[in-house]
Order: sequence, then C-alpha cells, then structure tokens
Amino acid sequence: MKAQLACVVMSYRDEPFIADAVRSVLQQELPVEVVVVNSGGGDPAARLRAAALDVPVHSVSHRLYPGAARNVGIGLTSAPYVAFLAADCLAAPGWAVARLREHHAGAAAVASAMTNAYPDSAAAWAALLLLHNRRLGVTHPSQRLFYSLSYDRRLFERLGLFREDLRAGEDSEFNARIPADDRLVFAADALTAHRYPVTAGAMLRDAFRRGRLHAATQGSIENRGPQRVRVMLRAPWNVARSVILAARSAPPGTRAPLPRAPLRRRRERRLCCWRPHDVRHGGERLINSESSLRPLVHDRDGTRISLLADPSLSDADAAQVFDCLLGRKPRRHILDGDRSLIIPALGSSLHGGIKIKGAGYQGGPVRMGRQHDKPYPLPRYDAEGAATLDAAKDHGRAFAGAMSYQQARHEFIVSRYLHQQGMRVFPAVGYGSLVRDGASSWFCLLDWPFGEVRDWWMHTRERSSVERIAQAFGDTQQELARRQVYMLLSGMVQLGDELLRKDFHTAHITGPNDSFLTRLSYYLFDTNFLLAQFVHDRHMPDIADHRTLAKSVYLRALTGQEHSLAKIDRFKSLLVELKYADWRMEQRIDRLAADPVGRTLLERFLAESGEQQLFGELRAVSDEPPPPVASPPAQRSRLWLDWLRRKR
Repeated sequence: MKAQLACVVMSYRDEPFIADAVRSVLQQELPVEVVVVNSGGGDPAARLRAAALDVPVHSVSHRLYPGAARNVGIGLTSAPYVAFLAADCLAAPGWAVARLREHHAGAAAVASAMTNAYPDSAAAWAALLLLHNRRLGVTHPSQRLFYSLSYDRRLFERLGLFREDLRAGEDSEFNARIPADDRLVFAADALTAHRYPVTAGAMLRDAFRRGRLHAATQGSIENRGPQRVRVMLRAPWNVARSVILAARSAPPGTRAPLPRAPLRRRRERRLCCWRPHDVRHGGERLINSESSLRPLVHDRDGTRISLLADPSLSDADAAQVFDCLLGRKPRRHILDGDRSLIIPALGSSLHGGIKIKGAGYQGGPVRMGRQHDKPYPLPRYDAEGAATLDAAKDHGRAFAGAMSYQQARHEFIVSRYLHQQGMRVFPAVGYGSLVRDGASSWFCLLDWPFGEVRDWWMHTRERSSVERIAQAFGDTQQELARRQVYMLLSGMVQLGDELLRKDFHTAHITGPNDSFLTRLSYYLFDTNFLLAQFVHDRHMPDIADHRTLAKSVYLRALTGQEHSLAKIDRFKSLLVELKYADWRMEQRIDRLAADPVGRTLLERFLAESGEQQLFGELRAVSDEPPPPVASPPAQRSRLWLDWLRRKR
C-alpha cells in the first residue's frame, strides 16, 4: 500500500532523540513515507542503523534553518500530503490517521494538538502550559493556534516553498499565504508529544531563548513595531492564561460530560453561557463560534446548539426568540434584538430564521469605521504569530459592535457541519449593517469567502440547494429593503490572484418619495451581482451558464414566472441605468413599469407595501427596448457643468 502521508523528521547536529521520533512515525496505524533531514554535522544515519531503523537520510555539515530543512524534505518525498516532525518530538498513536481523515475530507492543512512527552514532570507540564496553552486539545476553538501542520502538496505547487532565511516563524509566514478559501483544520486527536524541559531552571532558560528568538525574528516576517516590547508585555498574560487553563482543564485522559437535560426555562431566557462550549451531535465534536456569551437551544436529545448572538435581550424577548426557534411560534415573526435582526424562516428547510448580525447595535445600525473605504486587509499576524483576517479587530474598527468576517465564517462552517449531522439548518447568510452620512448598507456572508460557499455546495451537490440559497438570500434582501435604507454600489478588489467584492457607499440620500424605488433598484442589482459570483462555474462546474441561473432563479422566485434571458438582461440593464439617472420619481416609475419584469415586481411590491396610492396607475408595458441614456461618466460631466452654470 502506497503511503498517502509523508513525514519529514528535522534534526540539528544529530539530536540524540532522532531515533525515537522516527520510530513513533513508523509505528503509526497507516504507512507513512519518512525521510530525515539533518544539518550542522553528526552521523544520524549511523544512529538510525544502530536502532534498526531503515529510512532515507539527508545530512549536511552546514546549518539549515527550518524552512530550508522543510524544503529539502518536500523535494525528497512524493506522498500527496506532507507533515513535519522535530527530532525532539514524538507522533502519538493516531497522529497519521487523524491527519489523513481531515485531508481526505478536503482540508488543505491540518494542525495537531500538543501534549507532554514527560507526564511525570511538573516542570514539563508548566512549560507546556506556558508555551503552548493555545495548542491543546482542550483549547477553545476561538483561541487555537494552528501549528505543526501537515499540508496538501498542491499548496507548495501553487504558493511556493518555505522561506529559508528565517531562524523561526517560517511556517507562520507560509500559512499567511494560504488563501482564505482553503480549509485549515485543527485535529485535536492528532497529538504531537514534545520533550519539554524537566527542571525549573531548564524551563526558564528555554523560555528566555524562545522569547529572544521570537522578538528577533518576528520583525522579519512583518513590520509591526518594537517586537521585543510586545513580547515582554505579552508575557504576564501568557502566564495568567496558563494558570486559568490549568485550573479549568480536566485531568489528562478524562472527558467532560455533556449535559443531557435542557436548561431551566429562566436560564434559557437570560441567554446565559459563561464558559465557552462546543456544539455536539451524535458524538461528533463541532467547531463553534468565537463568542462565549451565546444562548443555547437544546434539541430533543440534549444537543446544545448556539444560534444567536443577543446577550442583552430581555427575558420577554428571549422567550419569543426561543419559541420561534423551537417551533412554538409562527415563523413569520420578526424580532429586533440588541445586536441582531432575526428574519423569519422563508423556506421549509430553514431552521427558525436568518440572522442579520449587528443590526440593532446601540439601538441602531453599526458605526462606520475609519478605514472602511479602503480594500480588505491582507492576512497578518497577531503578537503570538497567529494569522488573522478579522475586520473588526484589524481594520480600523470598521465593524464596531458587529461580528467579524472571521466569526461569520465560523458560523457558516457550523451550519454546514450541523447539516451534515442531519439537522435542519441553513447557513447564516446575514452579516450586519454599516452607516455613514445617514445611509446604511447590508452585508452578507455569501460575498466572502467563496470557499465556504463552495464547501456548502460540495456537501449538498444538488442544484436545488443552490437555488434554495439564492431564493432565501433574495427574500432576505427584499425584507431588508423594505425595513431599512439599502444603498450600496459594488466593486472588485484584487487580493492575490482572487477578486473580492468591495462595497462603496453612494452619495445619494433617499428621499421620502423615491425611497421605495431606490431600495428596489439597489437590492435587486446587488443581489444579481452577488449571486452571479456565488454560482461561479469554479464552484459549480456542471452548470454551464451560471449567470443565467443566478438571475433566472431569483426573478422566478420573486415574480412566480419564468422570464427569458433577453428580458432578464434588459431588466438588469435598466436597474443599472436607474442607479445613475438624474430623473424625478415619475420618470423612474414610468421606465420601470414599461419593462415586463419590472412591472411584475412593481405591481407585487406596491400591493404589499401599501404605496399604490402614491404611485397611481402604472403605464402600459412596452415591447420596445428602452432608448439609450448617457453613460455614468457622461451624466456626471453634465451634472458638473450644470453646477458651474448655477455658480455663475
């Protein structure tokens, strides 16, 4: 049987524990392709022969930094997945099985948890908690650091190899290059046992050496200011967090029981959960969102499900939320929470409702940050070397009070896992509301990253699933357009070799008479644009005309009728035109009512909104294409000239 996983064992100066490290890999339940890379001198081949271990060895007399050693090992192996193991570490039983399980499930990289190779040494446990308290199997998902990774070999073909000029941090630098739509998974059962110092003096010397190395090398990875000061200021918090984690953690080898009985009703209503929790179903451990203040809903079998982020709801409002989610209230129920707007379930497959994050922040839309009109930030590192792409934290507080993209991604992943477990859930498509100069915009997780949406599609593999998501998102946008001022323009921003959607706020402020039509135009145009990206042929290769699908599915859901591609394209062109046309309300209505698709939508929306009296009788539908209008630049030039004439 050909090995699916390769392991590069890295040694410096023929470390004495290298034979134990190699043996721990060879004794895995599955065959592993092993190669040893040694630098700095010594004779590791002789040491391995003495231990009756026959594996390829590449040894050089000069020193190789870790990145160079990794690259040599990658070139000497051929398995589709590549892992790395330091000579002072051991691969615990199940290490290879857990990694391959996640890789075969689609993970591009799999991180392992750390454990102590000297369980009888108190100093070794202290060193583990001090150095690697965010890499334990019991670490809360939101606090985990992803290291000791195995990689899909295709990543190196796409992104290049490790940097060879770094004394440390070469894996952090490489991980930052991994696109957001490539899954990184933390396998808690893929344990790597590290040989920590066994005396207090050795522990302190090792901590000093690591801190000095970190301060010296972190600045080579990113330019983030005085690294030595940052490391020094972070040290007390690391110690405190280690003590807290040690106090909360169960003894090694034990598993905390999951409560089976539902919480009492009053505790449910208060939405209290003071400790981070997991979501479990059928014995499977699922990743939960970052927030530790999350309400719990218990399924019939006691499964705990974190659904909302409304820690400040009153008891009465919380009771309505739970009644709605548990099916005790009609689904056509809308509740404005302190931090979320809950839209009712708009399809039989939805579970409770769709969350719109941050909509109720401080009684109104979420504040706009200072740097929101700039492109998305590139992935960067925090003080501990963890790669972050968190708009709420790293982008000028652009989303103060709302959840971050990172957390939204987490919730999307949770939805997919719960769906895999047979639960009736739907991805949390809502994100939040941002406001500037009196106008607000709504965001949706389907914008970014495409990879998570692709994973949902890969899981269902049903065209009906895609149509359901398209219809549900369109219905959500329609609901928001009726209840909020919905104004945005879409643009694309280059990020590596990917194009990301970027939202820009318009200068136009809706008036009392044109608010309805403006909202209609904006949300329809934006929805069609977004859905065209969502069903990109990269993610749906068996659907040839993905843009046709995006437009036809949504308009069919809105109007209840089938429309030809020519009529749909004509309608979308009209919406683009309405965005820029300097017309009065009557002219806008006439142009929209003359279009077959536009008239159908107008008749339906006017009837539902009660604004029929305002607009009066609609003009007849015309089969003739609308006359051409000036392009947006030409219109802006005309407006500029008109302004100059008035000034004179």
